[in-house]
Amino acid sequence: MVRATSRPRRISSCPASRITSGLTRLELNGSQIGDAGAQAIAQGLTGLTRLELNGSQIGDAGAQAIAQSLTGLTRLELNGSQIGDAGAQAIAQGLTGLTRLFLDHNQIGDAGAQAIAQSLSGLTQLSLDHNQIGDAGAQAIAQGLSGLTLLSLDQNQIGNAGAQAIAQGLSGLTRLCLDQNQIGDAGAQAIAQGLSGLTQLSLRQNQIGDAGAQAIAQGLQKLETLNLDDNLIGDIGAQAIAQGLQTLSVLLLGRNQIGAVGAETLLNSLQDRTLDFLLLHGNPCQNQLMTPESFNTPVARELLSAWRDWLAAGREGNATPLNMAKLLILGEEAVGKTSLVRFLVEGEPRNPDEKKTRGVRQSERIETTAWHPEGCSIRVNVWDFAGQEITHGTHRYFLTERSLYLIVLEDRREDDPPIEKWLRMIGSVAGDAPVIVVINKSDNGKKCLLLDEEALQRCHPQIVGFVRTACNDDAWSRDSIKVLRERIAETLLKDSRFDTLRSPVPRHWLAVKDAVEAKSRASAVLTVADFDAICADPAVVGERVLDADLRRALLRMLHEMGVVVAHGLSREAPAALREVTLLDPNWLTEAIYAVLNDTQLQHRGGRFTRADLAKCLPEDRYPPERLEFILSMMQNRDLELCFRIDGEEEVYLAPAALPPNSPDFTGWDDEALRFRLRYSELPLSVMVRFIVRMAPRLERPENAWRSGVRLRIGAAEVLVRSFRDDRRIEIAIRGEGRRDALAVVRDTFAEIHRGFEDLGVRELVPMPDKPEVEEDYLHLLRLERSKGADCMHCPTGAERDYRVGDLLERVDRRPAGPTSTAAEPTVMRPAVSPAVPTSSNVTYVAPTVFSAGLAVLLGLGWQMPWRIWGLIVGFVWVCFWLFLRSQDRGFLFRRTLILWGLSGIGLVTLRGLSLSLDLPLLKLGFGNIDWIALIGWLAVGVIIGIMAWDERRPPPSPGAH
Repeated sequence: MVRATSRPRRISSCPASRITSGLTRLELNGSQIGDAGAQAIAQGLTGLTRLELNGSQIGDAGAQAIAQSLTGLTRLELNGSQIGDAGAQAIAQGLTGLTRLFLDHNQIGDAGAQAIAQSLSGLTQLSLDHNQIGDAGAQAIAQGLSGLTLLSLDQNQIGNAGAQAIAQGLSGLTRLCLDQNQIGDAGAQAIAQGLSGLTQLSLRQNQIGDAGAQAIAQGLQKLETLNLDDNLIGDIGAQAIAQGLQTLSVLLLGRNQIGAVGAETLLNSLQDRTLDFLLLHGNPCQNQLMTPESFNTPVARELLSAWRDWLAAGREGNATPLNMAKLLILGEEAVGKTSLVRFLVEGEPRNPDEKKTRGVRQSERIETTAWHPEGCSIRVNVWDFAGQEITHGTHRYFLTERSLYLIVLEDRREDDPPIEKWLRMIGSVAGDAPVIVVINKSDNGKKCLLLDEEALQRCHPQIVGFVRTACNDDAWSRDSIKVLRERIAETLLKDSRFDTLRSPVPRHWLAVKDAVEAKSRASAVLTVADFDAICADPAVVGERVLDADLRRALLRMLHEMGVVVAHGLSREAPAALREVTLLDPNWLTEAIYAVLNDTQLQHRGGRFTRADLAKCLPEDRYPPERLEFILSMMQNRDLELCFRIDGEEEVYLAPAALPPNSPDFTGWDDEALRFRLRYSELPLSVMVRFIVRMAPRLERPENAWRSGVRLRIGAAEVLVRSFRDDRRIEIAIRGEGRRDALAVVRDTFAEIHRGFEDLGVRELVPMPDKPEVEEDYLHLLRLERSKGADCMHCPTGAERDYRVGDLLERVDRRPAGPTSTAAEPTVMRPAVSPAVPTSSNVTYVAPTVFSAGLAVLLGLGWQMPWRIWGLIVGFVWVCFWLFLRSQDRGFLFRRTLILWGLSGIGLVTLRGLSLSLDLPLLKLGFGNIDWIALIGWLAVGVIIGIMAWDERRPPPSPGAH
């Protein structure tokens, strides 16, 4: 987006050099223009006062160009780039009029922070989140930028000393963010003592305990926003905050050590205050008060309303234990889950004619009293999930924390059973929820599938047991089901994670839950009006009046418990999701299954309209007013099953329904930049989500197929293909701006990977002349940092050495995304000239060998006609240059310069021998041709020297083309 001061204008993909001049304000966030684009903007838009190029792959060269030409800037944002200390220093020296500077997610260290502090004394707002700034940088900022009112240094390396310096030197601060540093209690105490004017303070994940919380409560009485998530604060600190901070509108204390006493004090003291957000989720108190699901809201009014109602019910004796749990059955297709559930719940052996499950099959309120010798008062709702891979993406909608999971495997020999995949899926949604691994079809106790059970439990402590079962009509099968029932009941009874099932909750909460479950048997969806009617029905809640905040809190609680699926609870959710709550999970999964398996949809290349959606769904079950809800859910970030095609009215594309056959791209990537991703597990939905997210860069729908896509990113063509059998994704890019395009692709995949639990992603660089040979990208980065870019490395399977700098020159030198699963933390790499090659390098030895022969030819050439002499010498030089180029392109002119010097030494040596020894063969005379040859030799030396000097410059920044 480009904005001028007069009116906003949107651009899509025009080069930066073509942007209209005369602007004073420009925003091109996420444009991936790189250093070349930044340089064009700097040259053509010298009147800018505000520039935002966040996420645009700009490095030090781009920052230097901006600093040299845009001296009128007062606000600059270059977040998410590749700017190091050199770029920060250039900005500090050239843009002295800046008042607001934002350089988050870069590679700036203490030197860059010190330069900013020394030169930009007019700054009032400074943000340097996610860099490599330590105490020295923080101290420099505190000394040099006394006019700051906002300072954000999240995710750096700042400790107590840096926090104390900030507290002493920046007394005018009103907003301070130091998340994910190491300031501890001492740093928090210093801030509380020195920055009494703060209204917003964020110190998430800083090892702050009760002492730091008490100091903040006593010293920062003006605070309106306080974020202390992920610290070590207990009851004492919570009580101090409750009593000391009277003006708060936002209080975030998630994942600390606050128990029932501290939470009670907080919740009681905050009743009469105007608080917008309150977060206590992840503290011990959620297992001691109300229900854990009640604490899963950041909306203060909802939590406080639920607390008042829970207290009143307790005083009136109107509370009873929940005594209800969910039992969720997961596994691949055809492993016998449905037969297992039938035997487990109804006591009936398998039916050979039973149809496979589509979507989710539910069995409600199953009594478990007889499942355990000691009896079990907890009833279970059993959810049997379909095993077809196309439905796996919808499963996460219905997985919940306070549930017991069965992972069902089939007793057959497998080199790689899918247990890890299911454990990752459960862990990503339900945390450490207990899991029982069931090896089904173990007829009469046979053991074809042998698991290392002890190793699995060490790696995954949530596994509470392994049980072998069969579902035949025989004694062994019945005994195996009995063992499984007992293991389930024992887990529900004795596992501490289910203690809250026996905690009392208001009876009318359970009555609302029962009424909603009853409605689900007759209706697939629940509107907001329907839910409000249930909460106002005297037959359900008696004489109680449930206000809007309590109703919303109960709906959120039912969502977290898995009774309903309410993805419209967020205020920013689409209207279709806010209005409708899902009661029957099959209603959604069957609709998605029907759409993706529609033969007409596949014939249309995965494209469909709202009318097509209506045609493939029965109207009585899916009325027209519900189609928007289905489309919204399919486009939801958790599923990403389809996207709307730009430029076409109400036309959507579902990548999972695309043709399976790819176009012929033979030879397309012979000269392309290549990159590779390898996975320990590659779900189908990874490639589907990538196609959905990259839809704006898809030139034609025909350029996408089920396992790949061809894109246009800037001037570059990008080919991305998934090979699931080999668990890898191949990326090939050709055209201008290849490295910038690769950065876009890597960042997109990194964001997708964060939606899964431990895919085991490795980023690999294929060898340019032998792509089947690959090397770990992070290993190449480590080699470059430790041994220099000129280091020679022979990957496993390669037949020759490769220069590390050449391999990385084709790729952007940075980990993908700020929190990529495939990347290590970003480390600042100073730009240094690589070392001259060692004597063992063939391109170092070759000049010495060739120089002797060339010197002889030069000497002999003195007696030959100048044309013959020129042809011979030129031919030898060209052959030698091609030889160097084929061996190692790095430092080509520096090596050639060595040859030039040695050839001159050889010429002078031959001349000296001819004179001193009076050898007939070496007698050389001087004439016009001799002087012309000598001048030419010197001129060539000057040219080679200039090129060699140019090679001494630091390698270009990662964003350069």
